[in-house]
Amino acid sequence: MSIFVAGNSHTIALALAARQFKDATAHVKFFGFGTGHTETTSFSRLIGRNIEFTDPTYTKNLLKWTKEASIDSTNVWALVMGTHTTRILRGPFWKNSAPPASWKVGMRPVSSGMLRQIAKDDQKYVCTFMGQMKEIGARFLVVSCPPIRRDGELIRSGIPIDVASEVDNASRQYFIDWLKERRIPFVSPPPEVYDSDGLLKQQYSSSEKLSDGSLDPHHANPAYGALMLERVLAAISENFPDSINQGA
Repeated sequence: MSIFVAGNSHTIALALAARQFKDATAHVKFFGFGTGHTETTSFSRLIGRNIEFTDPTYTKNLLKWTKEASIDSTNVWALVMGTHTTRILRGPFWKNSAPPASWKVGMRPVSSGMLRQIAKDDQKYVCTFMGQMKEIGARFLVVSCPPIRRDGELIRSGIPIDVASEVDNASRQYFIDWLKERRIPFVSPPPEVYDSDGLLKQQYSSSEKLSDGSLDPHHANPAYGALMLERVLAAISENFPDSINQGA
């Protein structure tokens, strides 16, 4: 049995933070399946009592880190995916559109029902994957991606802060409700990482540069990762206590 913390690129902050928890994470393996963009496509399929990825990058990374070409019920998984709301907020639409609480005169209104449908469409294939994990009896929990960054690409593009915050919160709540209905454990960010507007505090934003020299647009840093990892390890211990002593 192994414990894997895996998912989209937001897994990196937890992996970097693991260096501070060497004893507690000695039996935990961290890796990324691929980018969050793949979550908006059909990336998994159920084959008997196993799950295979249909995305080549996901398959390659799964094989590299687990030595297996598919997922079964043997291991414990902490899946970092499903609340990457950046992709919902990208583009010019939200610069002059708003859901109920942040709507102002002159803006295009977006109903709560429409916002929920947007979230449902965005999470469709992630939910499919989670449903497949439940069907094979996999032991797993879901780890939240960080809140929207105040200094990130979305706010810099001109999206009003209150709009970004409301869309982020509503989208997350849809997914959290979906998980709760199916009794899938969810690890949320701790309250102290949020500022007064519901965005990620500056001190938890990544200051790394990308390969093209631009600043990281939406990831959190290892300080955030450390806070989350502490909660993830506690959740694994609570939900799958046998895995802590038997992890390979």
